[in-house]
Amino acid sequence: DRYHAIVHPIHSQRRTPQQAYFVALVVWGLTCLSSLPIFYFQDTYCVESLEVNACIMAFPYENYGKWSVATTFLKNPLGFFIPLAVITTCYIWTRRHLLKALEFGKSRQKRDKVLKLVAAVVMAFLISWLPFHVLMFLNALGHMDIINFNSCEVMRVIDTALPFSICMAFANSCINPLLYCFIGNQFQEKLHGLFKRRVYQFNSHWESSSVRKGSCFRDAGTPMGKE
Repeated sequence: DRYHAIVHPIHSQRRTPQQAYFVALVVWGLTCLSSLPIFYFQDTYCVESLEVNACIMAFPYENYGKWSVATTFLKNPLGFFIPLAVITTCYIWTRRHLLKALEFGKSRQKRDKVLKLVAAVVMAFLISWLPFHVLMFLNALGHMDIINFNSCEVMRVIDTALPFSICMAFANSCINPLLYCFIGNQFQEKLHGLFKRRVYQFNSHWESSSVRKGSCFRDAGTPMGKE
């Protein structure tokens, strides 16, 4: 949406709600379709030694390695490489468009804010999702016997780091709204306006208090019967 609004503003305004609904349905449909193996095989397992229930992928035991590799190679391109390529391409085209627009008198400050916002979104996606997909890829290489998983140290590192990488990946959905809020123009302008109003209210209150105190002092210093 931001790419279309900046690079193709006229075409963006012509889009109808029906077109937006269609695009959203297609995206969600593809997402659900690619997640079918996860929905089918995901289960819980009771770890009696820890007295907790853990979420696991209950693949068929005889083909566990193949299923694990297949789902990983499905997650890596659909969940990381393709989205990263799309948002990076949109950022490059947006930057190129804004640099050209500057030649026609556009504000450099507004351009820089937009570029910082888009670059921050790209970097947030990369930082949030890269550790998870790297660990999943290493896990797949282990099942393919490309790397040696007989070493308990390797498995311990992956098992320890994977929960943290999952938290980082899911946190990306929380980070983006904050980026749009704090880096976006509207938030900074409203914050500046709120600060100015608070300063004005404080000064007005201080001046009115000073006037009231001065009036009280004058009244107290006036002798009885003299006005």
